[in-house]
Amino acid sequence: MTVPSCLSVRWSHTVGQDHTVMVLPDGCRDILIRLTPQGQASVTLTDWDFGPRPVRLEAGTRVTGHRLRPGVSVPPSLLAVLTADLHRTGTCAVEQALADQARFLPDLDGLLPGGDRLRARTDRSKRTVQRRFLALGLPPPGIWRQLGRARHTARLLGTEPHIPLADLAGLCGYSDQAHMTRDLTRWFGSSPAALRQNAAMLAVLREPGFGNWELRA
Repeated sequence: MTVPSCLSVRWSHTVGQDHTVMVLPDGCRDILIRLTPQGQASVTLTDWDFGPRPVRLEAGTRVTGHRLRPGVSVPPSLLAVLTADLHRTGTCAVEQALADQARFLPDLDGLLPGGDRLRARTDRSKRTVQRRFLALGLPPPGIWRQLGRARHTARLLGTEPHIPLADLAGLCGYSDQAHMTRDLTRWFGSSPAALRQNAAMLAVLREPGFGNWELRA
């Protein structure tokens, strides 16, 4: 069995110097295999981000990550298997472990029906959908809609620099410009006006978390 290409993307990074990076919410979680300069190894699963999160990186640290599709729920047993492998052999085959567990790793596409997925237009009630998300340890459906809208708005801030902010708010489904400002400040720590002037942050936000999922919101 192979891991579906949509389930995870592998990346790696070696830290050149001590610094702090700001992680912005993208709806994804990562399984991280971290090797410190002192030779200590660990496996962790990042949490859901609901705002900007600073991460301190130590020079010489090597991190291999497996970015999971938005909404994927990872059972604790999987992390236990990976940690045991790492301590026993010094490596862990994340792809194979994901393949073995793939049928137990639901994602947004599996939880929400086709078409207007994030609005869950289905015979199931909103309460039923919310209970399903809660049982899987996932943020509620509304959070995905809000984050999707915020990331879509950030994309337009960069690609449509001449649209007035008040017009952009209406275009993106906000009640007014103040609503948009509160939302983007909450998610990304910066107002729309400030974001529009921050090319580096907009470049990060233009990168989709995992495919163009945010455009389906």
